[in-house]
Amino acid sequence: MTDLTPPSAPPPGGITLRVPSEDFPAAPSFALTVPPSWRPEPTTDAALLAYDTASPAHFRTNVLVTVDRVRGDAELTGALIRLAQVALGSYPDYRVLADRDAPVGGRPAKLRLHTFTPQPGATAVFQLQLLVFAPAPAGAPVHDLVQLHATCSGELAGHYAPDFENLVASFVFG
Repeated sequence: MTDLTPPSAPPPGGITLRVPSEDFPAAPSFALTVPPSWRPEPTTDAALLAYDTASPAHFRTNVLVTVDRVRGDAELTGALIRLAQVALGSYPDYRVLADRDAPVGGRPAKLRLHTFTPQPGATAVFQLQLLVFAPAPAGAPVHDLVQLHATCSGELAGHYAPDFENLVASFVFG
């Protein structure tokens, strides 16, 4: 019979790893403001998901924020290029409408507007994508890449574009 009782102390010579710690920092804290008709969707693997309760029946307009830990030497432009390559491989009609710098709280950030059809026969979508590295100590071996994706049905791009820009303008760390 195997004893499954955990040991009361680490084995001799063992080390204890902790999260958060200098080696494994906690995920960054951030905030953004959504319009009054939007509601949070807490049942997600993402860091944040909210949707517009006034969305059309065929597509739920939303904002999704994810955080990915990446190497400290990662660059925003490289991340933006890789994400576009993945999108091109997944969505044959993927098209970039605009790219620009969009600093967040004085931190460099990249903003892209694009459109694609998630699956054949589906409604085309319009998406605003923002990439920014969360604040980290100088020389840190890793960065937290924060990605904000605001998505709506393609035919409503003109309607939601101001809301999406306001989401970006409201985004802050801390």
